[in-house]
Amino acid sequence: MGYTFQIQFGQIFCSVYLIELGPASLFRRKLLTMVIFVSRDLMFQSRIRPQVQAAGFGLVTVASCAKAIDQLQQLVVESTEIAAGKTEENSQVSIPIRLVVVDLKLIANQEELVDLSHSINLTQKRQAIKILSLAYGPHVKVDLLESAKDAGFEMVMTQGQFDRGFGEVLAGIVQK
Repeated sequence: MGYTFQIQFGQIFCSVYLIELGPASLFRRKLLTMVIFVSRDLMFQSRIRPQVQAAGFGLVTVASCAKAIDQLQQLVVESTEIAAGKTEENSQVSIPIRLVVVDLKLIANQEELVDLSHSINLTQKRQAIKILSLAYGPHVKVDLLESAKDAGFEMVMTQGQFDRGFGEVLAGIVQK
């Protein structure tokens, strides 16, 4: 059994589907774990969405690094308000981010990657939960893949590696 509901992060709405995992389910503990996916590729989004949902995570898709940074900042503010008791009791939902995935085809310059990596690190410190940063891109764009490594992304994959290995990445996060 699962639950579908809408969540608003700033100006972005997303549908989230949670599967019931038993007595300690994510839904019953009111713990929603998020994956932020930075991409305009609708085909990739449609391929990863079922994997993300099956792992029990919510998925927020944004079309730029700047919007991903906005989402990270907004989620930190909301989590801080929850921790400080500034929200109503019935709406206290912790929103930890566990994974940020970036499609390198969107990147205009190295600075965007550095800014996003910095924002991920700040968010990670504030929420005290590890956030995995993953960037992927075309195998022929070696300079772009190297830029992501230089910017501090923990995992950098070619598009084919990402397509084949994303499920394993999610499984590794679920086990932690």
